[in-house]
Amino acid sequence: MKSHKITNLKNKSMIKVLILGGNGYLGTVFINNFKKKIKLDSPQRRKLNLFSIKQIDKFFSKNDLNYNIIINFCVYQQTGPYLVKNAKQVKDLNNLLNKNILYLWKKYLPNSKMISIGASCAYSPYRKGFSYTKGKLFGGTKDFALSKRIFAKGCDALFKKFKMKYIILVPGTLIGPGEQLNAKKMHFFNGGLLRAALYKNKIKKNFRFIMNRNVIRELSSVDEVSYQIYKILKTKKTGIINLNPNYRISLEQFYGLIENRLKIKKSGNFKSTIFNASISKSYRVFVKHDFSKKKSIINMGFLNLFDRTYKYFSKAISKKL
Repeated sequence: MKSHKITNLKNKSMIKVLILGGNGYLGTVFINNFKKKIKLDSPQRRKLNLFSIKQIDKFFSKNDLNYNIIINFCVYQQTGPYLVKNAKQVKDLNNLLNKNILYLWKKYLPNSKMISIGASCAYSPYRKGFSYTKGKLFGGTKDFALSKRIFAKGCDALFKKFKMKYIILVPGTLIGPGEQLNAKKMHFFNGGLLRAALYKNKIKKNFRFIMNRNVIRELSSVDEVSYQIYKILKTKKTGIINLNPNYRISLEQFYGLIENRLKIKKSGNFKSTIFNASISKSYRVFVKHDFSKKKSIINMGFLNLFDRTYKYFSKAISKKL
């Protein structure tokens, strides 16, 4: 994890936090990074099944619980062709999760602040600016983005009616070690390095490029995002907060790194896809390092993250062999 100075956070050891979706990528990294600094409760699905109102009621009826904060990492996620093929399922399951989480919050923990993770794909041009909750969504990610919008609207409605406090944090695409070995849940950076590791370990016979070479993504270090969540626990702010991503990079640049840095010979060609949101993206957040117009990437922080992520996947694959 990147070294940070923890200042003015002495009282955070007394904060009690309920984690929803703690088994996911960001949830797992956050818990591992801060379990010794704050009181975390991350019930497993067998104890708190968020797909069932009945199970939610059962959990809280058996436990006299009180939390300062709820952190919602919970999401049913698929990416790439898996998202296209199962778009309705992704939308329906996320809508059910969101509805039940809002129910849990309002009925059992209305005095707890809700901190939830949003998605940049929920932004759209609206009037003369951009909106997280209004405007036309892009085709490839609209079903996933719509669920994020609905949850944000639900939080805002509860804030306006009952003064229930919330924050929606919007990072870039999460990258770095820690993600589970599931290609159906990975964006191009982690997913690309996983496929590269599978190829180098001779589990896959070839390594193919996917998507359009002109796709550009904003990337956020998962460790950096977890630290920003930790910093924001005691803020009095309410609403949608953008977390400035660390890097901006094109798909062509990324696959060039894989080919040259990992010595993997390319197979296949780039192709156009329906995921046009990253190409014609209207919402542009400030990033710390923009590589998208550079011929080569020499930033050591990014290259170190690239190497560590690849080694993480390669080691995890070797353990399963």
